[in-house]
Amino acid sequence: MKDPYSNPDTGVLINKLGHTDPQALHEDESEAAYQRILQLELLPISGKFDFAHLRKIHQFILQDVYAWAGALRRTDTGAVGMNLPHCRPEHIEDQATFIFRNIAKDRFSEGLPKDQAVDRLAYHWGKATVLHPFRDGNSRSQRVFFDQLLKSSGWTIDWRKVDASAVQAARYVAMEATHTPLRDVLMPGVHRNNAELPTLAASQGAVVHLEVADYHKAMLEQLRSETSDRSGD
Repeated sequence: MKDPYSNPDTGVLINKLGHTDPQALHEDESEAAYQRILQLELLPISGKFDFAHLRKIHQFILQDVYAWAGALRRTDTGAVGMNLPHCRPEHIEDQATFIFRNIAKDRFSEGLPKDQAVDRLAYHWGKATVLHPFRDGNSRSQRVFFDQLLKSSGWTIDWRKVDASAVQAARYVAMEATHTPLRDVLMPGVHRNNAELPTLAASQGAVVHLEVADYHKAMLEQLRSETSDRSGD
């Protein structure tokens, strides 16, 4: 199926920068997004942690690169190299309504115990990973969104203490099995909100795709082993 977002001659995403070389686009997009995420750490976008809130974050992060920043995708996509399809574009809005209604039901607010806050955040992040509402930039915008959501409950993630490749792999596991590996990967970096310097931008560009594949395989094998052990009790 033809991708309406890509240049038909080069296969590169059509962009405001005029790039037709994929490496040049990758480098400049990463830098532009990094600078925007730094701004969001200092002055977050206010919102109700609903779908409109996520769309505003996406638009802000990629506004310098893509005309469709913040707009819902109109083509099928899947997790790179994982054979895991995302939500079909015609179902995105209905599924988003369901996902963000459940986020609201969990009432992320000051006083929520750490274990509960991280577990529920990982669950919802897994669902949002399947949703994948934008053509590109989903991981970055979701990371900002869920980082801000966790802060609303009195907790924060020191992203320097979290392996970005393991987070990516655990999100894929959440797409096909369970959110618990994502919860476990995030947990060591979670601590009480304080006045430390922001670290969210530290995860920008830290994903190594070969490591993601290895982590993904190991996590699924661990889950299968645990399931087998329980069935043998």
